[in-house]
Amino acid sequence: MPSKQLHLTLRFIGSTNPSPVKEALLKVISPPVTVSFERVRLFPRSSRPRVLAATVLITPELLTLHARIKTALEQAGIEEEGRPFHPHVTLARCKNPDPASLKAILGETGLQANAFELDAFHLFESILHPEGVEHTVLKSYPLSQTED
Repeated sequence: MPSKQLHLTLRFIGSTNPSPVKEALLKVISPPVTVSFERVRLFPRSSRPRVLAATVLITPELLTLHARIKTALEQAGIEEEGRPFHPHVTLARCKNPDPASLKAILGETGLQANAFELDAFHLFESILHPEGVEHTVLKSYPLSQTED
């Protein structure tokens, strides 16, 4: 996956008009959040993987940011998709992988990555193409150092 396409999904919205979403997210106020990676894993199940992802450590600060985004969207009438929050960065998509080979590779590979500060979040539009998904930033929302 190209590095410019890597992202951490804080809330999946689905197909909708972006205007009310852009407006709703302006109400999200949060300090920056430190993000740390835990491990590499296969989604949705290791027996039938479709995605290779780096999972993110769930911290109270990350859960608070997620909850504020969720609340702002719900107040704007944008329903939650219903899946539990599993923060991760998709590293690769797998079309017809051999699960045993992927598990063997994962067993030999550790995840070494530095923690980083999330100082903004972005509203993305995702467009499906035969060669993969293209993510385009529609709007960015900086996280402030203080909550006034």
